[in-house]
Amino acid sequence: MVCDLRTFKIPNRLCIVGVVSGMLFNLLFYGLNGLKMSLFGAMIPIVMLYFLFLLKVVGAGDIKLLAGIGAFVSKKIILIIIATFVIASIYSLFCVIFKLFRLMRDKLKTHYSFSRMHLSVSVFLACLMNFIFNMTGMR
Repeated sequence: MVCDLRTFKIPNRLCIVGVVSGMLFNLLFYGLNGLKMSLFGAMIPIVMLYFLFLLKVVGAGDIKLLAGIGAFVSKKIILIIIATFVIASIYSLFCVIFKLFRLMRDKLKTHYSFSRMHLSVSVFLACLMNFIFNMTGMR
């Protein structure tokens, strides 16, 4: 998230380390079945978000980041992806409302322009929520 906030890029090294370490972790603790589930978890974001990447809604770094997380959490990545987009939608709504209030206050005649968003912040918050829910036993 820090790299994304600084440069609008998520380094490939980080994503590769995430996927490989997630696969090794699952292999060590759950054997070959864990490795299979880790591969499945890493592939889910690629399959689910590829179309959004083609539409330039999400970046390739966001998908690779989610693949690295998916390698650790397996099929729970689906819930993390859903939570990520819910959080991003709420954040976007607040940004639009704030901009509209600012435009009305300043009585500017400029039109609304889209700005880029750091999806990694929403991914971080979704992962944090998932961690807290798992630690407290809430599902």
